[in-house]
Amino acid sequence: MGRKLLALDLDGTTLSDDSRMSPYTLDMLEKAKAAGCVICFVTGRKDVEIGAVIDQCYVADYLILNNGGKTIRLPERSILAHKIIEQELARKVINFALENQVLLYVCCPNYTGINFTSENTREYEEIVGYSLSRYQSVQDVPIKEIEGFVANVNHDRIIDFIDRENLPLRYVQAEESTFDIVSLGVSKWGAVKELSQILGISVKDIVSAGNYMNDIDLIRGAGLGVAVKNALEEVKQAADYVTERTNDEGAVGELIEKFVLNI
Repeated sequence: MGRKLLALDLDGTTLSDDSRMSPYTLDMLEKAKAAGCVICFVTGRKDVEIGAVIDQCYVADYLILNNGGKTIRLPERSILAHKIIEQELARKVINFALENQVLLYVCCPNYTGINFTSENTREYEEIVGYSLSRYQSVQDVPIKEIEGFVANVNHDRIIDFIDRENLPLRYVQAEESTFDIVSLGVSKWGAVKELSQILGISVKDIVSAGNYMNDIDLIRGAGLGVAVKNALEEVKQAADYVTERTNDEGAVGELIEKFVLNI
């Protein structure tokens, strides 16, 4: 078996709906790693969000966060690549959100800020176990460190603003009513391809898997792109293979057993 790079989405794909990894999937991942595969988890999660599942990422060699914005080598957590939003662009987006009372999460390595509180922000704080900072002006945020934004409540107004002003930013749907906003050119597939070049692994030897809209480029780009059974229909249409199992049933374990280990 040639050396392969497994580029796997976390939520809804490798992890179950309760954010756990099945024993079957973990067993297959460990066997793939023992066989020489490089394992990379590719997620839309930010620094503040990955802590809740980082203990399950020990089997991985690399971790890509923020839809391709940051690549980390494990277990030492050294940063290989880090993409931030240009300061003037960040100012424009933040000022628009402030002036129009649109909820906007500002995401930095050691800072997550919101411009006002809501039921949505309170629920998020409970999920991450982290108190969000409140910003009332651009001066309140670490403008040189912004990795991205998240828009959910009235997200269409932010998206329309980006399109209308032709801003060099990329937005991608991460959940039903949530959009992640990153620098133009940042994507899950872009980060995986960059990593594969560093490792000397060809595109044909990349196996990817995902379930949602922000996984489509990853699935289309890889030598073998897999959608899990519970994936959106658009994601399934982009895939070379759709698993018989859902994320709750060990879909990633299935694809490793079938296509990587061939057992």
